[in-house]
Amino acid sequence: MTERAGLALALVLMVGGLAFGEGRRPARVTLPEGLRGFSGQVRGVVTARGDGHFLFKVGRVLKVWEGNKARTPQALVGRTVKVGPRWEKTKRGKWRKVKLHVMFIKRLKAGAEMTLEIRHAEGDVFQILELSDEQRRSAHGGGDADRPPGAEHREGEGQGEDQDPVSF
Repeated sequence: MTERAGLALALVLMVGGLAFGEGRRPARVTLPEGLRGFSGQVRGVVTARGDGHFLFKVGRVLKVWEGNKARTPQALVGRTVKVGPRWEKTKRGKWRKVKLHVMFIKRLKAGAEMTLEIRHAEGDVFQILELSDEQRRSAHGGGDADRPPGAEHREGEGQGEDQDPVSF
């Protein structure tokens, strides 16, 4: 009797796992050790946009920032990396996604060629460091009505401290 119960439990767990998508996850691509800690400017093409992130095929590494820790930054060339918004800590100690980055990602289309400032965050994920003026305007739908042309804008500015983290 206990053997049947164990077999039935195993069957339920297996079927339940399939029903919730387990066993169908794509294999995760791990980032080579020499690329960990990358921080710099890259040029490439958006290959796909997901829920809160996008895939970016790196064509060239244009600059490497002073804080770069990657031993072989040029190894990024030809790789498709997952890029998401940068996270920042509020004055109240809560972590949230930079709203401007979230808005920018939502407007991206596959095939868009661009230059990005990115850094390796953790695992196989990179984060946007900062957007160009043109990318900021794009995030706002073509223009920023709250700012006169040429006004300086800092990432995360204008995001009230009392707001909950942006979720998508």
